[in-house]
Amino acid sequence: VDGMPLGIELAAAWVSMLPCAEIADEIERTIGFLETSMRDVAERHRSLRAAFDHSWRLLTDEQRRCFRQLSVFRGPFTREAAAAVAGADLGLLAELVSKSLVRRLDLGRYELHELLRQYAADRLAEDPDEPAEVRERHARFYVGMLVDRREALFGPRMSEARDELRGDVPNLGSA
Repeated sequence: VDGMPLGIELAAAWVSMLPCAEIADEIERTIGFLETSMRDVAERHRSLRAAFDHSWRLLTDEQRRCFRQLSVFRGPFTREAAAAVAGADLGLLAELVSKSLVRRLDLGRYELHELLRQYAADRLAEDPDEPAEVRERHARFYVGMLVDRREALFGPRMSEARDELRGDVPNLGSA
């Protein structure tokens, strides 16, 4: 749960029933695993999904569209990639960062926490056509990145080109 307080609390409730490795496996399979049946807990804190649903309702339509489309990224991505794949300009990315839905990393990269990415991917899957369109834009962007560096990858600048692509390996593989 990468330090998410509610996630830690909900995961800790399973320690008496499951080994930590199994809890982690369940969390990776679905965020729905992290929930409580306790009634003395506020509704939006009974599960990570409920907390995420609450945040989702506070977003504008444009923020929702962008957030769900960013779910196709695996690992960190650049501002240029976010713009090409999800139509995210700097202002929109800043809004999602300020709402703690997207993290800004060093070197101008961004990423979604894996549990938030799963949630956004579930939201993306609600539309029958949108996922394929977004994955197509994602693939085109990353394949284009490789094509642009083709000469360098097979020439004397190979190590430099590999270094440039190192941060994009998860997305290149996904594309």
